[in-house]
This record gives sequence, C-alpha cells and structure tokens, in this order.
Amino acid sequence: MVERRIFSKINPDNPMEPGAVMQHVKGFSRAILDGGVSTTPTVHETDQEVLYVVKGEGRIETEESVERIWEGSGILIPPKVRHTIVNEGKDPLELLIVMEDVPQESLDKVSKKSIIRNYHRLPVSVGGHWCHIVRKLFGSEDGLATLHSVLVVSIDGMNIGEPHPHGPGTDEVWYQLKGTSLLFLGREIRRQHPGEAFMVPPDGKTSHSSINDTDETMWWFYFAHYGK
Repeated sequence: MVERRIFSKINPDNPMEPGAVMQHVKGFSRAILDGGVSTTPTVHETDQEVLYVVKGEGRIETEESVERIWEGSGILIPPKVRHTIVNEGKDPLELLIVMEDVPQESLDKVSKKSIIRNYHRLPVSVGGHWCHIVRKLFGSEDGLATLHSVLVVSIDGMNIGEPHPHGPGTDEVWYQLKGTSLLFLGREIRRQHPGEAFMVPPDGKTSHSSINDTDETMWWFYFAHYGK
C-alpha cells in the first residue's frame, strides 16, 4: 500500500516540517492499494486507526471477522487488533487514514474489535452552521481516544456554511471528496478540489466557511479534536 501524508502532529524538533500542523491527532494520509493486492497483517500496540474508503471496494480481515468495505465505509481499528486489507478487484482501493495515540489510561476504554459503518446507511442530521448535512461515522462513544468526531459532511447546491473560528487546542480537518467548492478562510478565498484538505487555524480568530456555488451536492470527509 502506497501512503502519502497530508498532515501530521507538530514536531517540536522540526517545527518547519511540511504538514506538521496538528496538536493532538497523530497523522492523516491518503493511501492506494492496487488491485489484487493485500497489506501485510498489522497490529498497532498503542495507536488507533480510522480508515475511510474514497473509491473502490475490498475487505478487511481480523481475527474475529471478515467484512466487505466499499465507497463510504469507515473502519475503526483499535490497538492490538490484527488486521489485513484486501483488494480483490482490478481497480485501486483509495483510502484515507487517520491515526490517533491512545494514552495508557484510555486503553481499557477503546473497543476490543473493529467497527465498520458506511455513511450511506447512517442517519442524517441537518442545520449545523446553517447548511451542513452530517453523517456521523464515529464518536467518543465508539472508543475514540484523541479524536472526538469523524464525519461525512455534505452541502447542497447554492449554499454557504456559517463562517466561524475555532479556539486553541482544536484540530479540525476538512478533506474534499466530491465537487470543487469555494473555501473562505480568514481573509482569503480559494477553490478546494477533490483530494485537497485544509485544517482550521486554532487561533479563535480565523473564520472558515465552505461554499457551494454550484447546483450539485458537495461532500467532505471531516475529523476533529475539539479544544476550547
């Protein structure tokens, strides 16, 4: 599996490291597993992993189960769970990977087995920040340790999210899945294309808003650790 880092945790020893902007979440990356390929069996001792399937389909194997995964599937893999990702098809399997540290005192609070959900089958909540349409993949109640929320968010055509900032200690990342939006961030406005991500500066001053200036629905993968 070829993995490319997008963001990582701030490294005090190398403060200028590209993409090292998160205060709490360990890492965020995009990965490709080619057709007919499987990963080597892997166990994370103290890290918890969230996978999201952007494109393709395959399966995930653990000691307890074999589950099919496809576009829109979120997979929560706790520490000490041995797992393998298999792509049986010919087309590449495109994944997003979020890694979080699990503190020693929280190891007994995480799930003991993997959790798999697909946003197409989840209930919808509406009205957040004017027009955000939210499907919640995982939350603290599922055993997230550093993260607080992992969501799929959509905005219907010709809608704008309510501009707002985030305070100190917040890691909030938006990855564009479908559509090309207008991103309002501080004093700047720019296009956000599929495959691009931004993190909201946690200064309590820089407002952000995602704007859909088309007639088509747009989609984002979202995760956050909420600070003050």
